[in-house]
Amino acid sequence: VCSSDLPLKFMPLLTGRQRYGAGTFAAILNAEGRPVNDGEGEPVFSNYPDFTSILPVRGNLFGVSHFESLPSALYLSRFVQDRKTGQMSVAETRPLRLSHIGNIYNPCAGVITPWGTHLGAEEYPPDVRAFDEAVRHADRTKLTRWVPMALRYHGINPRQPDFKAIKARFNPYRYGYPFEVSVRGWLDVTVTRHHAMGRFSHELAYVMPDRRTVYMTDDGDNGGFFMFFADRPGD
Repeated sequence: VCSSDLPLKFMPLLTGRQRYGAGTFAAILNAEGRPVNDGEGEPVFSNYPDFTSILPVRGNLFGVSHFESLPSALYLSRFVQDRKTGQMSVAETRPLRLSHIGNIYNPCAGVITPWGTHLGAEEYPPDVRAFDEAVRHADRTKLTRWVPMALRYHGINPRQPDFKAIKARFNPYRYGYPFEVSVRGWLDVTVTRHHAMGRFSHELAYVMPDRRTVYMTDDGDNGGFFMFFADRPGD
């Protein structure tokens, strides 16, 4: 047995509130693509980037970052790498529009799939019974802990919620699933939520080398351990 000391250091790539190209990393946007504010007119930034994938695509190097916060966000970044030293830097970043799936909900851990996509999962989805009780009685005190924060994505003030708008814009059943980000180019990105993989408090969905089996962990007390088996590899 032999051992040696190796010097280790961290080299930050992306920093919240920092501008890279035309984008400002970690800014939280609403469904219309405008900055979410904190109720006092200040823009909201997430301090909780939980997973960033690094994806080589057609000679380019991209990163997809998701944030364990509400509202959450997905950011696409393009990296450049020095051929001699291997050192990476950020050329540009931009938020991905998520209005087609109603945004993502408190995503936690993530992985890169065997076919080179970003796979995240939504944690602590809304308690639908509690949500229904709150909406039926128009009582914001009945909205469970994180729902008011999520409502800001839909332009709803959590301090004085518009229950008619909540019914029209927010469906709690949409959240609590794995989601996948496929990057084919800087302007060619697809975000898909995978309902077939089950709704619960996902910590991580991990794809096995057979490209069909996915083990899924459930975060929280008295949780479970789940397996998804796809009909076709990569699907």
